[in-house]
Amino acid sequence: MKYLLAAAFTTVLSIHSFAQGQPRGRVPSRPQPQVAEQPAPSHKVTVALKGGETVTGTFSRADAKTLHLEVAGSPLALPLENIEAISFGDRPAVLAPTTAAQPTSGTLLIEAGIIYKMGGNQPVARTEFHLLDEDAEKLMSAAGLRADGGIGVLSTYAIRSRYPTSRDAQIEAAEFAVRTHTKFSVTTDFQGRAQFADVPPGRYWVYGMSGTRRGFAIWNVPVEIRGGQNSLSLDQNNAAAAF
Repeated sequence: MKYLLAAAFTTVLSIHSFAQGQPRGRVPSRPQPQVAEQPAPSHKVTVALKGGETVTGTFSRADAKTLHLEVAGSPLALPLENIEAISFGDRPAVLAPTTAAQPTSGTLLIEAGIIYKMGGNQPVARTEFHLLDEDAEKLMSAAGLRADGGIGVLSTYAIRSRYPTSRDAQIEAAEFAVRTHTKFSVTTDFQGRAQFADVPPGRYWVYGMSGTRRGFAIWNVPVEIRGGQNSLSLDQNNAAAAF
């Protein structure tokens, strides 16, 4: 009898000891086969720069403007605008870097003034200026305006339009030609400033006329508009004629 009790106790104790080593409430699971650990993905990066050079290092991070690498234990920051292509690891996969979009139109700020020996710079205020797609002098000549006394077509136009004596068909034709080729028009403020906005890039002529103390100034200045901000100063030195 004692032998049977001892054997039973030993059996219960063995079962209890086994159960203590297992998670409670779970049936012991069978051993799972061992799976070889997968290698971590490569962080090797090869960067082709726009100048023709290449840089190889370990990828750290990237933001909207910069790619950060570690090369030979030292950090290196590469602006995305200088990168031609990026290759990760040993694969030929190439990513084109993100670059900022270039402006598709431009603005032209003009500042007009006449510089006098006495009194300094006087703004050309409340004066209309035009942005033409053709040279104003060529337009007036093609419209039939002829120079008077060798003073030039634009000077002829300025004098005959400012001091008319009768109806002038040549002046009317010249003005019509200029209006036909006017792409933008602005009026200067009291400081002689104005801005042409949303101008497609290209070659234009800034055309305008103003009275001076002795007579007039007329401008026909070529300008190349690029995307973004452009500026131009106007005075008697770049006027087609000034009196």
